[in-house]
Parts: sequence; C-alpha cells; structure tokens
Amino acid sequence: QKQREPGPEQEQAMKALAEQQKQLEDEILRLAEEAKQRKNPEARRALEDAVEASRKAQQAMQQGEEEESQQQQEQTQKKLEQAREELEEERDSYLDQRQEELLFRMKEELRAFLEKQQPITLETEALQAEADKGSLSRPSRRKLNQFAEEEQALSKRVETMVTALTEEGNLVYRTVLQANRDDLLEIARRLAGRNPDPSRFTTMLQRDVEKRSQDLFAALERLARTIELRLS
Repeated sequence: QKQREPGPEQEQAMKALAEQQKQLEDEILRLAEEAKQRKNPEARRALEDAVEASRKAQQAMQQGEEEESQQQQEQTQKKLEQAREELEEERDSYLDQRQEELLFRMKEELRAFLEKQQPITLETEALQAEADKGSLSRPSRRKLNQFAEEEQALSKRVETMVTALTEEGNLVYRTVLQANRDDLLEIARRLAGRNPDPSRFTTMLQRDVEKRSQDLFAALERLARTIELRLS
C-alpha cells in the first residue's frame, strides 16, 4: 500500500502540508533574524528546536508520512510561538525602558523650560504696566525684543520635544506641546519689532503656556510613578 500511487485526496493533503511547511520556514527565518539582532538566547534555543522539528516534518513529507509530518509541524508551531513570546517580552521591556527614559528627559526639559519662561512672563507683565501708563521707553522696547528672541529659542526647544513624541507615537502629549510651540511663536512675534506689544493678551498667552507645561509635568510624574510600580 505504501508503494501505491497516492490518490487525489492524499495529493491534496500533501500539497497543503507543503504550503504550510513553506510558511513555517519563512517564519523561522524572520524570527531568527530578529533573535540574532536582539541577541535573545531563549528565543534562539526555541528556534533551534523549531528548525529540528521542521526538518523532521520535511523528511516525513518526502516519505509520504502525512500524520508524522502534521505532528512535526505542530511541534514547529509550538516552538515558534515560544520564540515569539520571548521576543515580545523583551520588546515590551525595551519599550518600557525607552518610554521611561523619554519621560525623564521630557520632565527635565519642562523643568528647564519653566525656569526660563516664568521670569520672562513676570517681566513682560511689569512692562505691560509701563505700557498702560503711556509709551514704552527705548530700554523697555529693547528688553521686550530680547524676550522675543528668548521665546523664539524656547519654541525650538519645545519643537524638539514634539519631534521625540511624534517618533514614539504619543499624540496626547504632542498636542499639548504643539499648542505651546504655536503660542510661543505668536508671543515672539508680538514682542519683536520697533513697537513690541506686551498687552494683556500677550501675557495671557505666556500664562497659558506655563499652565500647560505645569499640568504636563504633573501628568508625567504620575505616569513615571505608574511605570515604576509596574516594573517593581
């Protein structure tokens, strides 16, 4: 019976097994490349077992042993799943670490940003009182022009944070910082030129920028504590 020509049903079954074998081999190669890049020994051991089971499945197919081939393919799939889990666990740990590093960097950036922005806001409000009483003196206009340059520089620092959040796919925090960047550019425009405008609208924009930054800083601290608890 083993020497008989296979019937249509058996040919169809062996064809399906061959297609599945090709898919398994492709998945082995893909995961092997990822495991090599990540240098994950547990995943590599699981893949070595998957390769051995795949080899046995291929031999069984060549000998027309359908049941044995199916069993070895199931073993291959089991070992591939184990390798995936090992790589996903490492990937999640890596992403948590990257996120934690980004949050720490953002917190420090926001802290430094507020240290520079708050004095500018206070001095702009003081010059606003001067403007309300009459025209601004030349030294006051020069001071406001200097603030315009500083606000422009701060907007570039915020843009750096926006770029980092975009790369990480964090749209919520990015939206907050984009609003800050836009307001800082508008503040810089108002304080620049021969007739700088330290009006209440200008200082309101400055206070809005500060408030968003303070709220975002507090949110980052809460998130950092949550990550620490999860990792511990």
